[in-house]
Amino acid sequence: MTTTAIRTRLLAPRAPWARLLAHALVLAAAIGLWLVALGSTDIDAMRGLGLIDALPPAYFAAVLLALGGAVAAALARRPMPRIFVVHLGALIVFLHGTTPLLYEEPRYPWVYKHLGVIDYIQMHGAVDRSIDIYNNWPGFFAANSLLSDVTGLSPESYAAWAQIFFAGVTALAAAFAIRPLLSDPRPRMLAVLLVVAGDWVGQNYLSPQALALPLMLVVLGLWLRLPAGADADGRTGRVRARIGRGTRRLTPPFARPRHAGPAAPAAPPLDLRLAFALAALPALAVVLIHQLTPIVLLMSTAMLALCTGRRLWRAVGVLVVAEIIWIGLAWPYLTDRISLLHFSGVPSPAPEATAPPLPNADLTALSSRLTVLVVILVALAGVVRRLRGGRDVAAPLALVAAPILLVPLQSYGGEAGIRAYLFALPWLAVLASDALVGVVDRAKGPSRRAVRTVAVGAAVAAVCGLTLVAYFGHELENYVGPEDVHASTWFEDTAPDGAVLAFVAPGFPNRISGRYADLAVSQSAFSPALSDDPYTRPLLLDQATRVEAVRGLMQALPEKDRYLAIGPSQERGAELYGILPAQVVEAIPRELEAQPDFTVVYDEGGTIIFRYDPPAS
Repeated sequence: MTTTAIRTRLLAPRAPWARLLAHALVLAAAIGLWLVALGSTDIDAMRGLGLIDALPPAYFAAVLLALGGAVAAALARRPMPRIFVVHLGALIVFLHGTTPLLYEEPRYPWVYKHLGVIDYIQMHGAVDRSIDIYNNWPGFFAANSLLSDVTGLSPESYAAWAQIFFAGVTALAAAFAIRPLLSDPRPRMLAVLLVVAGDWVGQNYLSPQALALPLMLVVLGLWLRLPAGADADGRTGRVRARIGRGTRRLTPPFARPRHAGPAAPAAPPLDLRLAFALAALPALAVVLIHQLTPIVLLMSTAMLALCTGRRLWRAVGVLVVAEIIWIGLAWPYLTDRISLLHFSGVPSPAPEATAPPLPNADLTALSSRLTVLVVILVALAGVVRRLRGGRDVAAPLALVAAPILLVPLQSYGGEAGIRAYLFALPWLAVLASDALVGVVDRAKGPSRRAVRTVAVGAAVAAVCGLTLVAYFGHELENYVGPEDVHASTWFEDTAPDGAVLAFVAPGFPNRISGRYADLAVSQSAFSPALSDDPYTRPLLLDQATRVEAVRGLMQALPEKDRYLAIGPSQERGAELYGILPAQVVEAIPRELEAQPDFTVVYDEGGTIIFRYDPPAS
């Protein structure tokens, strides 16, 4: 047999059963490697790169195999959607099912305050808008309370697994939402894969955002199924015409259309009334669930109406009215605590380090920025390809722009830029997947096609690799041990009403039960803390001033019953970022034990809680 004949046979399309067998072997190998990795991971080995330091090579090989299988199923000459879904499911499990199996308690110290709100609603059967922001947007917590009552499952039992569930639901919602923008199933599958592989934000834990995002995607998917240009004769049509003329002038020659023509509909169009009826419930749920997501939904709807001519201005009006009504109900709480407009989308400066951060700790933030940069660059290539093909880019670009426009208006606690990327990711993925499929389509011959498919897989793997570092790099902060959970539970069970719990540094799980409302509730999850005050932190470094610095914080608290918690979670987070040296956090309990006004009331598993009783004057 000649070399040419051998090459032809190797590159010829395989029989369906052979392809299925190949994918089954890849999947089996990936699952086996993941299980091996779980058995050989030592979470005590986490350092500056978090779980990346602790995971063995077998884990990364498993992720790579799942990614490769998904890309191969999506870009095959005959795409295999069902096989793609299986590989994608495996990838979601590998990304989000690893920590529930490695950790004894749910991940993220801030998830526990959500558990407390759910428990409060279960205890009282109602909300109290005067307590906190969560009681003013209680939809998510009420739904979990109902779920717990109906099923008998405690939220604590499924909180750790919420990330797998919400990652899968978001992938399904993204697949529904992007279908009208992509008639070819190959870029649709790649886009969903990029949504999963490019999401390092980590908002899919047991939180309102995790549910609000897929609901918003469903609503936008319904809007995208409405015919574009339906109001082209009105004022919106004139604005769109001006935008179109400006776009044509700004488009460089290499991106101008080579050919134009009506594109095949990617999804059957919906009747306007039917779309509004189907969107009513999820849109209302978004308003009741979250503070930021309904604003993004409102902006996205308005941008679609403005830039694509869809008849959505009535929907914009309804969303505005619903949002005004709900904010009006929350206004007594909001008026003295939160600014609706805060003209800074840039995160506030991090506390100045008093010690060097752990080695490689800065790579986590760098990886997140690089992920955003890579996705945007590939998406821009997709814009050029769509323009050269004479296809519309108005809808995806409008949906990318909508959350970005909010960044200068509301910092959202310094997270506005991060959330903007999260909201824009599905639409960036639409454009990026178009560019990646174009790389394969331009190949001449089966051998070049195979090479370019591998290149596309490498690009997706690069995005996922950066995401892994950005996602798992903060695990010294995200990991919560059972010793701190037990201590927090004890405090909320035994502390008197109105008591306040202070911390040395952020990271201690608190507000863990419904009784949190009977205690002092601050706006910040980890406040008051010694590390919050830039004047106090340097005093903690000197043994001569350390105890007085702690005493000064406790004396400044207005509450009668004052407690201070010190545990491993605070030590890990402080050491990771250099907020405080680990030896300082370890020394504070020893030195406070010798003080008559500090009494140890809890000491188990390395977590200590002091009660502060000032001397009688």
